[in-house]
Amino acid sequence: MKLLHNKQAEIESMVSILTSAIEARDSYTFGHSLRVEKMSSRIGKLLGLRPQYLEIIQLAVRLHDLGKIGIPDSILLREGPLPDQDFQVIQRHPVIAEDIIKGTKALRFLLPFIKHHHERFDGYGYPDGLAGNDIPLGARLIAVADAIDAMLSDRPYRKALSVAEALSELKTHSGNHFDPQIISTIENLYPIIKGLNFYSMNSYTVYIRGHDTGRHSIDTTRFRAQKEDKKT
Repeated sequence: MKLLHNKQAEIESMVSILTSAIEARDSYTFGHSLRVEKMSSRIGKLLGLRPQYLEIIQLAVRLHDLGKIGIPDSILLREGPLPDQDFQVIQRHPVIAEDIIKGTKALRFLLPFIKHHHERFDGYGYPDGLAGNDIPLGARLIAVADAIDAMLSDRPYRKALSVAEALSELKTHSGNHFDPQIISTIENLYPIIKGLNFYSMNSYTVYIRGHDTGRHSIDTTRFRAQKEDKKT
């Protein structure tokens, strides 16, 4: 059974238009989404998710960073660590994506995954501070695939982690940043990234302009500070 039957072509067309806008805005974000899409699919199969659900996740992944088209170049394309005030602007990108998509009825079913892919299992993520199973499963899965790609990518401020180092980071932060069930399913990362070949290309070719937020995902300090401020 195909996704939403006769609306499939309409949905695919809309997603294609929006992904073209992402590519025009920032080529790194576009390539990143393609890699995360493939990794999400492979992780989802290991979890035994239904094909229809996986299809929805893949569509959501293609648009998960759509909101970055609303982030100023001075922040999005900046090389090096972001100061807190700029990181707070970056944190708006899931909500910006929500604002773009919610006006399109055919794509609204993707919103839970797109809006919440930066939530943390311990509740210190953004934009809503959801925790545990309150975070949609698809969003929890995307968060893991998103982090894998960020860690395995060369960045202007650091070299890519090795596969072993990336897996160690995932296991270390299982239960706080990441869903422990998903992490326990990934016994090693090689089946997840095998054949992608993105990580064998030189950094200039693949990552020349990109600015990911993955490097912030492991450090809990600023998330905790922001959440405590909201309580006071």
